[in-house]
Amino acid sequence: MTNEDFIKAVRQIVNIELKENNLAIGHWHLGTVTRVKNKTLLSISINGSATSQDVPCNPDVNFIKGDLVYVVYVNGDSKNKFVPYKRFADENYTGNSIANQVLGNLSLNHKEESGLTAPYNFTVIQGTRGGVQYSELWILVNAYYDYKTKRFKRKNVNNYSFGWQFQGMGTYPGEENFGDYSNQGVNLWKANGKSAYGINDPARDMTNEDIGAVQSDGSWREFGIMLGWNNVFMCDSYGGMTIGGAGFEIDGNGTSPFKRVSLNKFNGGSVDSSKEYEQYGYAYNGNLWNAYHGMYGSDQNNRNSFFWGLVCPIDFYDQGYHNPYSNQATMDDVKFVLRMKPKNVGHQVENWKDIMSLDMDGNMKLKERTVSATLVANATVNGTDFNFNYPDSTWNKSNTFIAGVIGIQSNGSLKQFGAINATFTDFGAYGYLGEGFVSAKILISKY
Repeated sequence: MTNEDFIKAVRQIVNIELKENNLAIGHWHLGTVTRVKNKTLLSISINGSATSQDVPCNPDVNFIKGDLVYVVYVNGDSKNKFVPYKRFADENYTGNSIANQVLGNLSLNHKEESGLTAPYNFTVIQGTRGGVQYSELWILVNAYYDYKTKRFKRKNVNNYSFGWQFQGMGTYPGEENFGDYSNQGVNLWKANGKSAYGINDPARDMTNEDIGAVQSDGSWREFGIMLGWNNVFMCDSYGGMTIGGAGFEIDGNGTSPFKRVSLNKFNGGSVDSSKEYEQYGYAYNGNLWNAYHGMYGSDQNNRNSFFWGLVCPIDFYDQGYHNPYSNQATMDDVKFVLRMKPKNVGHQVENWKDIMSLDMDGNMKLKERTVSATLVANATVNGTDFNFNYPDSTWNKSNTFIAGVIGIQSNGSLKQFGAINATFTDFGAYGYLGEGFVSAKILISKY
């Protein structure tokens, strides 16, 4: 199929749709701009007429001479006409896509809806953000862009709003100071409505028509804050992807239960309702099988659930004061764990048991039993006795034992001991080695 054939086929489909929806009977007509008189008035050649007529137009669209447009006869009255927006070019028009010249809104709405506040909008905007020029096409759900205030607005303040941002120029919002001014992206954003918050949550009353909020310095901010646009999914110029949620769900072509790659806080609660979250809450980064993000539920509660990955305490003083809502992992005392919740029990923290754990000091446990790790301690030999100090503070007289001894004799030969008498102190251990040794290596482990 040639380009001409494709264009003709599209035109036929459009004409059929116009007729079936009674849009081709007296209301919608085709026109060509012969002159732009001002922001709100165009001279139009309608339906191929050689005589131009002055017709009011949408001031939010930048029209130029030669643009192909739609002319609406309001209620079929040819004396009451209006040009709402441009149309795509056909074989009689030489030029670029209308998107190159549009700066405004194209709304998709029910008959009774008004244009700018329709539930679905296409918007083209340009300007400067953080000192970097941008040019963007937005597809908006339950939102529109107000060109008078230069702000995004919610249509229904109770519902979520979504915006799909296609960047033709500029960089990720909020990353203007990183030095990469041409990292355009295709980004999906969401803005919470009032229904996202509980009845007594102050954020519910703070949520209004505007998507964004005034900051403490008096500036207006609309990205990356509670009352503004927040990331759902972003794809940058380099193919890098970022999601704003807890992670991905992998359905495995129907294999169940499902897997999730997740970064979140534990939200399964405690069997002891009197416990504060600070007493059991933690952050995690890893994989879930048959468990939801947050580990508060399962796809199938009659089957075991598993988590494997890193767990970490939460810094409840991340703001310099006690913050029970902190999302900041301390990155201290991190452990790698394989954790299981048995089937048919609740998801409280007490029901998640470690099959295996490995801490930052290298201590490993299997089902709460310590896995012995051997470390070599160089002993000082004095006559027949040996003496050594613990390697570090994690070793002490309560958890250290001697797994073996390698003694070096005066002639250079080695002798191994499987058991030896020793006394353990707060600092190390000493004991009897025997005659003829000049040094020794003590193999120690923990229990």
